[in-house]
Amino acid sequence: MDIRGETALGGLDFNDRELSDSIAMLRRLKSRQLLLLVALGETRSLRGAAAMLNMTQPTATKLLQDLERNVGLPPFERGHRGMQSTAYGDAIARHARLVLSDLYRTRLELQSLSLGGTAVPFNGVATFYTM
Repeated sequence: MDIRGETALGGLDFNDRELSDSIAMLRRLKSRQLLLLVALGETRSLRGAAAMLNMTQPTATKLLQDLERNVGLPPFERGHRGMQSTAYGDAIARHARLVLSDLYRTRLELQSLSLGGTAVPFNGVATFYTM
C-alpha cells in the first residue's frame, strides 16, 4: 500500500521529501523514548526518570541518545541543576503526551470492544460502553 497523502496519513499533505523524513523518524521512534521524555520533563533528572520508569540509568541514557540522534535537535540541556528542557524538548514532550494518551485510549477502546462493548465518539473523544 502506498503511504502518501490522505490515504495513510489522515489528510496530511507532505511532499515526497518531508514524507520520507517523517516516516524515517517515526520508524525509529520508540514508545519508551516518549515515556522517558515525559518523565525527564517531570523529574529533570536522568536518574529520577529512569527510576520512575523502572529502568536502569544506562538504559535511559541510551534511549535519550538514540532519540537525540533520531530527532537531530537537543531536547534537553544538561547542567549542574539537572536537565533543562529546550524549546525542542518542550515541543517533543507535548506531542509525546498526546501520542501516549492516544495509545492509552486505544488500549481502553480495544479492551472495551473485546468485552462486547462499543466505542461511541462524543465531541471527538470516544466514550466506552460495555453491554
